[in-house]
Amino acid sequence: MAEIDKYLAGKYPLVKEIYDNLLAKIQQYVKRFSIESKTASIHLVAKSAFLGFHFLKDRLRVNIVLDRPLEHRHLYKSEQVSRSRFHNEVDLLKVTDIDIDLLELVKEAYMQHSFSQNDEKP
Repeated sequence: MAEIDKYLAGKYPLVKEIYDNLLAKIQQYVKRFSIESKTASIHLVAKSAFLGFHFLKDRLRVNIVLDRPLEHRHLYKSEQVSRSRFHNEVDLLKVTDIDIDLLELVKEAYMQHSFSQNDEKP
């Protein structure tokens, strides 16, 4: 996974530890997604991007794409980017910030982005 090294230059080692731990937990929680490397971030994509990772010097900022704004203890900012899409940025400062509440939000975002409007949701 040498691709990730470009995002980690000059970052604290803890940032990679948080990313690795979160990605492993996401892979247990949701099964079908791809990882796309962008210029300054990494996206997890189902039918569309549902999660973005931004690697800051001392933290991992996770952009959770939902149809609603979030209220979360680690919320950095919530921004409405279209009528039914919000970018909710959550800062993770340590591995223990990855909890069941965060994983439930990831699952919710995944479900919202796993189906097109014409697909039937389970």
